[in-house]
Amino acid sequence: MSNKQKLNAEKGTRRIALKKLPKPCKIGFKYHLGDTAGCGYIRCIFPSLLLNNLVSKDLHIDAFFTNQYTPMPQSYMQTTFAIFQRSATPEQFKMIQHFKQMRAQTKLNTSIIYEIDDNLFDIPEWNFARDFYVKNKESAEKILGIVDGITVSTDFLKKEYYKYNKNIVVTPNHLPMFLWGEAEFRPQENKKPRILYAGSMNHFSIKPGENHGDMEQELIKYIINTVDKYEWHFVGGAPQRVLEVARGTGKIIYHEWQNIMSLPLYLRNIKADISLAPLENNRFNMSKSNIKALEGTALGVPMICSNVGPYKGIPGTVETTTDMINRIEELAGNIDKRQEQWSVQYEYLKDILYWETNNNLMKYVDSHLRLVKMCL
Repeated sequence: MSNKQKLNAEKGTRRIALKKLPKPCKIGFKYHLGDTAGCGYIRCIFPSLLLNNLVSKDLHIDAFFTNQYTPMPQSYMQTTFAIFQRSATPEQFKMIQHFKQMRAQTKLNTSIIYEIDDNLFDIPEWNFARDFYVKNKESAEKILGIVDGITVSTDFLKKEYYKYNKNIVVTPNHLPMFLWGEAEFRPQENKKPRILYAGSMNHFSIKPGENHGDMEQELIKYIINTVDKYEWHFVGGAPQRVLEVARGTGKIIYHEWQNIMSLPLYLRNIKADISLAPLENNRFNMSKSNIKALEGTALGVPMICSNVGPYKGIPGTVETTTDMINRIEELAGNIDKRQEQWSVQYEYLKDILYWETNNNLMKYVDSHLRLVKMCL
């Protein structure tokens, strides 16, 4: 049998194995949040809000999120998927273990899904989250092994977790259009070109005097040396040397991280001409999603991204820091080139940009159903 025949046979087997749900039907999602910052909102809270408003004659969704575990079976009678996001500690392992026991004793028909958007076991040494997940590695691995399935944001992340659990699906990240608005190129009238970096402090060492992170020293030096030429804005995270200049001279503008609900409007009001997304080439970053490219595109700002992991294939990515600097110089003084780069990036990303478009909400529902061998 050829490889193609084998692949077709496997696809046929998967189709046969899927149980088709009667219509109309009701599906319940209950999210147990591990964080209420970025990932908790992007992958749990926003889908929950939108799923409850999904209009379909064949389907009713009941979605709910909480940061507390309810150890009562009555709370899950209408729940198809109990989703545990970013759980890792021994206490959280015991919680999920209890859920499994409770499910068996009461004959609940609720699937236990683990939701994760990061590589928890390959975090760079300079990242302040590393110590927590090194400490809780054993319990996190146990959790991955006992759940019914796992949802991840990228194909690379799926491969990273496959050794712990074979039942994994990719549910890509999208933005809520009701917060970000429709994407369109936004030409600015800044006297000095404004260049934006918006990312958390997880991208940089937080230890004083250390400048390890996703920005190479060449780019940091370039930023500091061009403060009279460009207006640099950092939102949330920044290298220590950049923070020193921002706090010492005010020639770099540093913004504290914003509530994710107000972040889109806050970023839009900066009126940036260019947005940057540099990444160090490592397995942790290769596991990440392209969320920053989506955000920049929704803002109407051309992105200059490192050609690493989540940004591979996106038009306008660069291979090296020198390339990134050259691209900044090319775009900063030329509005037509900025519009051209934004336009090709938008065309590349538009189908996955928003939850509310391109049937992305139904694809999300379908991916969860396929974890439990069901389909609509």
